[in-house]
Amino acid sequence: MRNGDPTITPEKVLCALLDSRGQSVVSGNQGGHPTKIRALEALREEILSVASLAKRIGVSRQTAYRALDLGRKAGLIRSVKAGVTLSCSGCVVLRLYHDLCREIDREALVQLARSKHKRWILQTLETAPARKAALASTGQQQGSPSRTTVHRIIHAFVADGYVLERGGEYEVTELGRLLLRSYTEIRTVIAHAFDKREFLRWLPADLESFPIDALADSKGIRNTPKEPHNVLDAFTRIAGTDFSKFRGIT
Repeated sequence: MRNGDPTITPEKVLCALLDSRGQSVVSGNQGGHPTKIRALEALREEILSVASLAKRIGVSRQTAYRALDLGRKAGLIRSVKAGVTLSCSGCVVLRLYHDLCREIDREALVQLARSKHKRWILQTLETAPARKAALASTGQQQGSPSRTTVHRIIHAFVADGYVLERGGEYEVTELGRLLLRSYTEIRTVIAHAFDKREFLRWLPADLESFPIDALADSKGIRNTPKEPHNVLDAFTRIAGTDFSKFRGIT
């Protein structure tokens, strides 16, 4: 990657956002949204410093700093003179998260984001029903979950209503498809936001309806001190305008 931390990926951003471990034990926060989601909510309401954010969501300064660090790297928050606040993409991701949580079980989404094996099993069964033995065999060939892991996850999915057994084969239920679609939707939005973060991080949260997915095939062009006319040059090339003529109306 040309910018930011090369170890950060959209999948890691989503997993970190939905990670419910290390939750605050402050009264009223137990069983609530993941810490980093609550950090985004607080920054949506007002501009905060690290200390103010930590106090607002009931965590240590170190935990608050980690939440801000992830947000900066992913382009979900932006720095302003008075502190930090949400960017356009941060608001879009936060709104989508709450929309999805009204349709599916929040903890199930968290667990799916944290487990590549669970995602693999749902994705495989969505393609076609399969017996546990066949699923385990395919998993071993593809370097995915072991036989024991497949059996454990299938048992949990059946108990929760995401998978059902029919004639010895297992298939994804409508609830399971909804869960998988929800994960895919929020992962896709985060991927678009992450890819275009150098542009989106400058847009304020007020633009919460900004169509991030519309930027999927776009190319970002940046002016630099040594090349201050990059954007203008690109525009004139696309518009087919002669620069010497265009210069007079810039």
